[in-house]
Amino acid sequence: FIPNEGALKALDSLIACGVALGKISPNYQVIGHRQARDTACPGEVFYKYVQKMERWTADPVPV
Repeated sequence: FIPNEGALKALDSLIACGVALGKISPNYQVIGHRQARDTACPGEVFYKYVQKMERWTADPVPV
């Protein structure tokens, strides 16, 4: 499933706040959990949403 509009806006606000406070790099990348571990998380519908996010990357930089 995909979270409702309020939850998605909260996600955007949380990321923006983290960047503003210096807790998240301004050059952050967005990935799906399945890109880091062998899992189906976050599910097909939400993963398609994640892939459309401006900072999503198919090739994440290792941390």
